[in-house]
Amino acid sequence: MPLRKVAQEGYFLDKRGKIVDIMQVVSKDLENMSEIEKEIEFLKLWKFNKMNGAEVKWVSLNFPCNTKQQQAYFRRQIEKCKDMHKKKWLQKSLDELIWLEKNRTKREYYLFFFSESKEEHKEFIMRNLKIMGNGKEKSLEEMSFHKKCQVLSKMSNQNIQLFDV
Repeated sequence: MPLRKVAQEGYFLDKRGKIVDIMQVVSKDLENMSEIEKEIEFLKLWKFNKMNGAEVKWVSLNFPCNTKQQQAYFRRQIEKCKDMHKKKWLQKSLDELIWLEKNRTKREYYLFFFSESKEEHKEFIMRNLKIMGNGKEKSLEEMSFHKKCQVLSKMSNQNIQLFDV
């Protein structure tokens, strides 16, 4: 990414002076949604794409599954446990968590958008938060600056391990 500067407002400036910012796409469980809910999500996405055109870029990233806290809990329980039958089941749960951390990833989706001015940037955010829904049924949300930096780091180096994203 040709980013040159970080603005105090929490977005980035590229080498041409354009504003570059990131928002997170809230994933939905399409398998368990009703047909009406799927239609609503489709219409929101259609309206979003129609209004924004080429000023956005959709990005998906895989992040490792972090089960360190759960593993520590099960290790403590195994150490304390006197019952061999219960200890066997605790060990099985611990082994599953270790397998998950090694073999599973969490996929997250992000929306990069580009603006010419601060006013256009604010208007883009407000318009699209309104289109994609607010509150409980939102499909798009703003991110902290720390998380934006982690996403950019992950894009720059796919081999790094990021947690607490």
